[in-house]
Amino acid sequence: MVFNGEIYNYQELRDDLIRKGHRFRTNSDTETLVHLYEEEGTTAASATGMFAYCIWDSRSARSAGSRPFGKKPLYYARRQRLLFASELKCLRMAGVPLDLDTDALRLYFQFTYIAEPYSPFKAIRKLMPGCWLECSSMARSSRAATGNCLLFRKKTRMGATKPRPANRYASCSMKQYASA
Repeated sequence: MVFNGEIYNYQELRDDLIRKGHRFRTNSDTETLVHLYEEEGTTAASATGMFAYCIWDSRSARSAGSRPFGKKPLYYARRQRLLFASELKCLRMAGVPLDLDTDALRLYFQFTYIAEPYSPFKAIRKLMPGCWLECSSMARSSRAATGNCLLFRKKTRMGATKPRPANRYASCSMKQYASA
């Protein structure tokens, strides 16, 4: 688990997870996120805060990253494998090429910032807020998918609302890696 940020409601989530039978060794929000991943999967939709995370799930041979709404970025690059980082310099250190993305620079000069999913570099993208990314290595070639972390509310017959899982393969723009 690589985690950057803070989960505001981790104590409440931790108490719920303990009631469900999870055992904790620490009182940290990072450990709470690991157990929440076991319960909810990649989205960790019930966590609120300002964070981004990546996790390697050895049981399913899959890596996953998520960026709920907040300020913490999650950059990714797809080379022979999927690479995650919360800072661009980490991907540079991993050998990702830093060829400038002229479309991203055009956005910067037009709007004075580079919006997601772009980064200043062609090979690196920034995960959009409220989205997740996962890559499975179970198949002969790794497969990457993205989706939306949001839980949409569905009305019941009694008028109450209940959470409905988000579409696992909603679009968060992986077009640039479709042929990779």
